[in-house]
Amino acid sequence: MVYQVIWQYFIASQMLPAVYSTLKLTAHVSNNKKLEVKASGKALKSRGFLDVLGINDQNKIEIPFLNKGDKLNLFGSNPVRMEKKQTQPSPRFSEDKLIRE
Repeated sequence: MVYQVIWQYFIASQMLPAVYSTLKLTAHVSNNKKLEVKASGKALKSRGFLDVLGINDQNKIEIPFLNKGDKLNLFGSNPVRMEKKQTQPSPRFSEDKLIRE
């Protein structure tokens, strides 16, 4: 069992990487250029080493193809929520968590 896993990862390390088609979208609000909406998606083009490891990646791009300057209606069945996010530091261990681990 262990030998089989080592062999699979060795073979996978010699194969081509998985290739993805990615798409990023940045839309600015027409009456306020400081506000922007970002979205991204990816789709698998070539499986590469994922075949050997048996990893199923079912990600698909769910963003329609757009041209620069196109106007979007973002208030349909799934309205856009505006959130301001900041990078969060990694959580620290408390004494309780260290004892449990």
